[in-house]
Amino acid sequence: MRNSSRVNALKSVPLFAAFAERELEAVAKVIEVVDVLAGDVLVKQGARGHEFYVISGGQAEVILDGATVATLKAGDFFGELAVLDPQPRTATVQMSASGQVMILSEREFFSLLSSAPTLSRKLLIGLARRLHAQRSAPPCSTPRSSTPPDAPAPPNRPCPTQPTTPPRRSPPPLSAARR
Repeated sequence: MRNSSRVNALKSVPLFAAFAERELEAVAKVIEVVDVLAGDVLVKQGARGHEFYVISGGQAEVILDGATVATLKAGDFFGELAVLDPQPRTATVQMSASGQVMILSEREFFSLLSSAPTLSRKLLIGLARRLHAQRSAPPCSTPRSSTPPDAPAPPNRPCPTQPTTPPRRSPPPLSAARR
């Protein structure tokens, strides 16, 4: 994939919507393009992640607790939270049709931000827009808060259920503990 093709693919990613052409070119220079086959697992639920992915061709399924909850196509992306805070992945993403993905590693991501500080603000705008879009998506059969933040939520689907942690109990007052 040539650099100009990468730039065009990145233009369709809402996270980069506020980027100028030269900023997209900087991202395109460091992003890795990988050919993937149907059945390839890009990320596994529960595994720690350090990469941001953009589907540039083909199709992928988002699988949460064994159930497919979304389908990703060219222009869709995931893992933006993993480059900022490498927590365990909230879902598995597996290719359902061969294609290509663009991968931006945590190292390259922070290198970009260091070299062009204005990118930080623009990325934050893109993330905020994504969060607003998720919150304004049509409701599903369970509360919206149960959907992982990095799993796209297409309309008209049942929301996945996710184990919740019980609320923390407050420690007893000191006076009660001394009795």
